[in-house]
Amino acid sequence: MNSTPDPSHSQFTNHGDPISNSSFPLNPLALLSFVFGIFSLLAILGQTWWYCAGIGLLGCTLILLRMHRPGNSRSGMPLAVVGLAISLMATSFAPTYYYLRQAHIQRQASAIGMQWIKSIMDGEPYIALVAMENPDTRIIQANLEDFLSSSAKHHRAYKQFVSHKLIQSLIHFSGNHQIRLHATENILHSADADIVTNLYVVTDGENSQNHKTLFVRLVIERTLSPDSKTPLWKILRYRRVDRPHE
Repeated sequence: MNSTPDPSHSQFTNHGDPISNSSFPLNPLALLSFVFGIFSLLAILGQTWWYCAGIGLLGCTLILLRMHRPGNSRSGMPLAVVGLAISLMATSFAPTYYYLRQAHIQRQASAIGMQWIKSIMDGEPYIALVAMENPDTRIIQANLEDFLSSSAKHHRAYKQFVSHKLIQSLIHFSGNHQIRLHATENILHSADADIVTNLYVVTDGENSQNHKTLFVRLVIERTLSPDSKTPLWKILRYRRVDRPHE
């Protein structure tokens, strides 16, 4: 004998459409916030991509504000917060890495330039010449005779190098000379090399009766060795300049 079930003891109650509640468990805005966070990582590629971090950070912030409004679904909030965290990391990391790398290259270029000038003033201009010809060559134990006798090309290059007016001035610079970096005028970056333009000042002893000051501008190139990925430094151009305006 069949009996009609009592409606008060029914298994199903009216809580809305269960299919519609389970079909979209994630707020699309949360996913969009995560996409903005990933997009902001493009800022790591370089200074020209920094705007990506700004767009990502702004997009994630607006999305989170919208999700917190009354009546909006907050499902997927952790994913939206992750997107915001990624965009914050990219916004802070990209400029920090860029300027730390700039400072590192600047310090290295400064030391390379001072070493180049010092080798000339110490009576070893062939070391400075080799630094221009082949940055991967290390000739600490070599001497001038070996360098000149290696080829007629080296002999001609050396004569032309030491006859340059700036090189002559450095060779015959008198006094207890001091070399220091006056200013880094420019740093250019490309996919293959970094080009640094430094201005150095060379002075003799402060107590010298004939106090002299010489300003030298060097254009220095930094590349990476294809084998060891170690930095290679090369002096591209050198020039004596007038006293710069302070």
